[in-house]
Amino acid sequence: MIMERYTIYCGLAVGGDNRKKIIANSRLLALQIADQNLGDYTVQQAEGRWNGEKEETLIFTFITDLKTDITKVNAFAHAYKFQNNQESVLIVEEEVKARFYGKN
Repeated sequence: MIMERYTIYCGLAVGGDNRKKIIANSRLLALQIADQNLGDYTVQQAEGRWNGEKEETLIFTFITDLKTDITKVNAFAHAYKFQNNQESVLIVEEEVKARFYGKN
């Protein structure tokens, strides 16, 4: 089945004296927003670079058979960007062939 895969890269807020707590709060916020907007997704922890600086990152993968679900992805990115004070959120959209093994 041809499906759409959206990969969303979210930098986690850092800075201040309590870096670990800020990152933990940022991670929790991202997961809450994903639950509200995406529903079914996979999340991975990663380390990226932004403007030459190391940045803790969450990568969300959302696969759907409905191209119109980009509205869910955009709602997630918009909410995350503003609630977590991010400059931007990267979204990669790809058409993929996917199937669920064992599902009728």
